[in-house]
Order: sequence, then structure tokens, then C-alpha cells
Amino acid sequence: MHHLMCLVRNRQNDLVPVSILPGDILATIFLHIAAASVKNGLSRMEWIRATTHVCHRWRELALEVLGLWTDIHPALGRRWISEMLARSQGASLRVLLNEDVQATEYLSSIRSHTYRIKELRVDVTKSQSPDILSLFSTPAPSLEILHIQKPDLNDTPVPRQMFAGITPMLRRVTLNNCSVSLPSSLLANLTHLSLATSYQRFGFVGDVVVEHLVRPFGEPPHVAFDQFLDCLEAMPGLRSLRLVNCFGPELMEAHVTSVREKRPAVQLPYLRTLILSDTQLGCIAILDHIDASGILDIDVESRRAERRVAEPLHRRLLALLAGWTNAIHTRTPLQCLEVYSSRLRLLRASHDGRSYHGVVFSVFISDGLQDLQDLQDICHALPFEELTEIHLATLHKDLWSSDTWVNVFARCEQVRYLSLETPEAATVCEMLVSGTRRRNRGRMLFPALATLKIDGPLSFPPESWQPEIGMFMLPESGSEHKGAYDWLPQCLMQRQKARMPLKTLRVTAVGGSFRETWVTHVRKMMADSDGSCILEPSPLWMAPREKRRIDRPRGYAENP
Repeated sequence: MHHLMCLVRNRQNDLVPVSILPGDILATIFLHIAAASVKNGLSRMEWIRATTHVCHRWRELALEVLGLWTDIHPALGRRWISEMLARSQGASLRVLLNEDVQATEYLSSIRSHTYRIKELRVDVTKSQSPDILSLFSTPAPSLEILHIQKPDLNDTPVPRQMFAGITPMLRRVTLNNCSVSLPSSLLANLTHLSLATSYQRFGFVGDVVVEHLVRPFGEPPHVAFDQFLDCLEAMPGLRSLRLVNCFGPELMEAHVTSVREKRPAVQLPYLRTLILSDTQLGCIAILDHIDASGILDIDVESRRAERRVAEPLHRRLLALLAGWTNAIHTRTPLQCLEVYSSRLRLLRASHDGRSYHGVVFSVFISDGLQDLQDLQDICHALPFEELTEIHLATLHKDLWSSDTWVNVFARCEQVRYLSLETPEAATVCEMLVSGTRRRNRGRMLFPALATLKIDGPLSFPPESWQPEIGMFMLPESGSEHKGAYDWLPQCLMQRQKARMPLKTLRVTAVGGSFRETWVTHVRKMMADSDGSCILEPSPLWMAPREKRRIDRPRGYAENP
């Protein structure tokens, strides 16, 4: 009788409108439900209940979709891990190892399935044995993605014979806070490689913090660098390379020169993305020893060496960066510039565009402040002639003069969009009209400018910036910003007289500023020239009593 009742209910379920969906469409929906549950951090069991605990047809279909059972996560528990391994049959697996379970218990369930692991992510924690990676000692012929990371700076050694040295399909490797002995079987035939290590360690001698240097690759830096280039030569199809703190201050210029003299540059014709973060010489070594004719993105974060050797290295690094940038610019013009207090971005397209490809360059010195001359040198070294869009969000210790702005941006004659989020906005706008000083008379920045966006504050000193909360602190009276925009009507008038009127003006400032007389003049002049004028208050720059929420600014908070 029970069997008959089940048949009747199954027949009733077949008549429900949702049951007319073909099995392949339902299977796709199930896969999306499982992926969304994992992505959104929901319980790993939610998608199981949503697919297999609804009706007989859905359960039978879900059991046939092997891809539903391939995401092995320790939060499932040992019983469900064993069940999913059985249900996935011979399908490729995605395996995560983290702090949710004891490593030995977890690995005992999956070690016999190493041969079909396609993606392995290992988060090594303090509570786990440091030699946890040595448990992966059998071949992994299906492995394509390997991601290993450790939360602290004490490197986890990667066994030289991990997976018995057999990973023929491995293409993506990410190692964060891991030390690698070179040569390594893991670093061959890759398309994506990311290595983030640290050559600094801190300990205590009594109550004193002591810093000492370590070698992430085990060997002396000049030997490790030569061996690393050998590894790169074994990756002719490499498309993305990220290196963070891989060589350090022990790498000497003589070592780099010696390697360059005895071997040609490594050819990486398919490399599209290069990300470097190291000392000046560490960045120079990589840029000078690889040849990537198809590069699209470069991100270089350089830390200055000692002052006596910093300047020649800085000039050398700028020359290399300019060469790489000009090669990119020749293929596709770089048209958008973003300048922050300690970083510069030169891009193919803006935030409103569809591409972020381009060049990012940062130079930090020991006290964490950007040298004024450094940023000027970078600007002079890069191609600005075809820029159409500039975003300035800078906060310098020493404000730039109008002469400096002219010297840096006089080449930018095609700029049509200018965004200013800096206390130096007034100084920049002084040069949007013919200079009154003798040396700047007749010199006008951005003759093709059509859109100007000003995001205050303008008259606040740098010391009023509070980085811990991401805003400028204003006095209760708000008197400090009074009159900060009085120059704007005159600027617009002179642009109109020079037959270069703005088409769009957008000002975001402290609410009290809009009660001043400049607002009326600005609106009238923009209306007379058939332009658009948008004035809006910003809570970012409001006085404390007006503040209702805290927003972090886009550029100011980007500190090293």
C-alpha cells in the first residue's frame, strides 16, 4: 500500500508545472545553487536539502549530476565527505583543507582520491603540523590548480617531492608565505604563478624586537635568482606572474649584472600580467631579465634602498618601467591617469570603460611617505601625450607649486575629463587659465577640457587628515572651508573668454559651502554656455556635527 501511495504522489508531482523542465536545465540550476551556496558562505548542506529533499525526480537527477558532489570541504564532516567521494564517482575533485578539521582525519578520507583532485587549496594554520604538505606524497595527474597559504610570516616549506613530482596538468600555482626549494617540479609548464614570501623575520631578545633576514628559496639570493630564471624558462606559456618579497636586500647589483651577462632574457611571449613588489633592485632584476612582447598589465611596488644607492637604482628602475610602458602604449594608447599619494595608475580606459589594462607604479621609502621628486620623475618618464582622462587624489607632505603642475602635465593637450579629489585642487585649477605669473603667462593646462569634477576639500591643511577614520576633521564652526571656492567663477569666466568653456562641472563639497555667493555665479555662467552644473554636498567632508556616516575616500587611504 505504501508503495502504491508513493507512485500516486510521484504522478502528482509530474503534473506540477516545474516538472516540465528538461533534466539538463534542472541539472544546470542545481549546479548554480551549489556554487552560490559556497560563494555566499552558506551552509554546505543548504544546496543538498534544496535539491535532493524536494521530490523523487529531483533526488534521482541530483545523484546523477556528478559535478554536484565534487566540492570537498572539511565543514561537511567526515561522513558526508565519504558520501560525496562515493557519489562523485570518477569526477575531478575540488578539495579544501583548512582549520575546520584535523588534517590527519580529513586526509585519511581523501588520500586515496589524490589522483582525481583537480583543484587543491590548503590553508595551513598554527594548530596544524608544519609538515602537513608532506602528506600529499602520491602522484596528482589531474591537478590543475594548487593554492597554499599560511596566515603568518613564518614560511611553510613546500616539499621538493610533493605529489611525487608528478603533476603533468598543473597550470596555476599560488604560494603565500611558503618557502620553495629550487628547482621544484611544481614550477614547470605553468600559465599562472603567484609567489608571496617575506625575507624579514621579527623576534624578541629580552624586551627588544630584533629583525633578521631569511632566504625564501633556501639558497643565497644570487643563486636563487639564477635558479628562478631557469624555472621561468620552463614556463613558456606563462600568462600571469606575481612576485612579492622574493629576493630582498641581500640581492646585490653585482649578482644581477653577472646573471645578465651570462644568459639572455627569458622569453615569455604569452605573459599578459606582471605584478612585482620588492626592493628597487629586486624589481629591476625581474624587469631586466624577462622579455614579454605581449604584456598588458604591469604593477610595480618598489621600496627604496639606502639613500646612497637609491638614486641610481631609482633612475634605472624608471628607465625600465618607461620602456615597458612605451611598448604597451605603442600597441594600444594609455588614455587614463590616476595619481594617488603613493601610487600612479596609467590605464587604457577609465572606471567607466571596460578595460583596466595598464601600468601601476608605487615607490615607498623608509618613513612611508612619497618623495615629491619621485612622483614627478615617474610622471616625466611615462607617455602622457594621448591622455584623455585624469583623476588626481593626492595628499603630499609638501604641496606642489603651480610650476610643478605645469611641468608635469603640460603635455596633456587631449585631456577632456579632469577629476580632482585633493586639497591641491585650487592650485591645479589656477593653471586651467592663462597664468598671471611671468613664467606661466600664456600657459594653460588641458585646452580640450570638457568636464571638471571637484571633490573637496580645498583649503584644509594635510595635518587635518585623520587616516584612521578616512576623513578630514573640520572645526565645529566650519570656518576653515569658508570661501574655499571663491576662485571658481573667475576660472570659468577666463575659460569662456579663451573660447574653451566647460561642458560639465560637478562640485562635491561641504554642505555649508553651497550657501556662499560663488554658487549663484557658477550656475549662471554654466547656463550661459549651455553647460551642465551639478552641485552636491558630500558627507565625507562634513563637519563632525553634520556627519551621519563615515565613507573612506578612494585615494587618501591608500597608504603603504
